Amino acid sequence: MLSRRIFSNLMQRHISNNYANQPIKDGYRSRSAHKLLELNRKAPLFKAPMNVLDLGSAPGGWSQVVLKFISSNPDSKLTSVDILPMNYLHGCTFLQLDMLKKSSIDEIIKHTGQDVDLILSDMPGNNSGIIDSDYLSLVELNNSVLNTSKKILKPGGNVVMKMLMGTLEQDYYKSLSNYFTKVSRIKQYDNHKELKEFYYFGMGWKANIL
Repeated sequence: MLSRRIFSNLMQRHISNNYANQPIKDGYRSRSAHKLLELNRKAPLFKAPMNVLDLGSAPGGWSQVVLKFISSNPDSKLTSVDILPMNYLHGCTFLQLDMLKKSSIDEIIKHTGQDVDLILSDMPGNNSGIIDSDYLSLVELNNSVLNTSKKILKPGGNVVMKMLMGTLEQDYYKSLSNYFTKVSRIKQYDNHKELKEFYYFGMGWKANIL
């Protein structure tokens, strides 16, 4: 007979798996779409009209979620970027770029302009299983998000980007107050504790950041 603790863990895993698989059943391209749907429930991200940049977009699940909320307004715009190819998605401009190359920002500006309201980043870092190494990989990607924000994000704009817990994470979290008027950590419903993955939600981009 299963112990109460083992049974509880199995049920939690079952619920989490069903929760993660639901976006595929609903027609989204990736299970990760549920992450953005949950983020939006916890901290509403979307309004219309809206100019949105989706980084790390392939295969397009997050872009589909964005379009669900903004596409009804003809003045809305979505630009999606990934180092990998992404199949055509109506209502979205896709750019295949490496965000660690400085030239990518100039290419993005050609399509977004310099009046972006929201930047979303689900870019994955290394997946070595070594927390500090994977954390530093995400820091590098998130720094590219901040550098892009300096060029295209409106004053008062918002940013969502993935992060892992690491020994220096608290210092990085504090440094974000240089860029935003408020920063929150938002954890995911179905995360296994050992993954330690969450998202930063930076609100109120500060103007004139060098």
